[in-house]
Amino acid sequence: SVYQKVEGEFVCRQLDLIRVKGKKEPIMIYEVLGEKGESFAFIQLFEAGLALYRDNDFVSAVKKFEEVLQIKSDDAPAKLLIARSQEYSKNPPPSDWGGVYDRRSK
Repeated sequence: SVYQKVEGEFVCRQLDLIRVKGKKEPIMIYEVLGEKGESFAFIQLFEAGLALYRDNDFVSAVKKFEEVLQIKSDDAPAKLLIARSQEYSKNPPPSDWGGVYDRRSK
């Protein structure tokens, strides 16, 4: 709901689709990066990585997220999704996961 209120004034990026403990429906989470007009060169790379991640192409997703880190070395979401993609490469999620990360705790 916060995203819907600020999307016209601020640059936001989609971070993840998560299902929190006790909820059935997943929610999209966003990060507010800054005011409109500011440049965030890494957003397109991050979005490309996120699309690959959701398509179960974890190896390619890692490469895109690593490109994000070349531009923004402290990007915690990219680091998290690299780790998760590497884990999913070893232990794939169920075929019906749909890109949703299930949080085990609130």
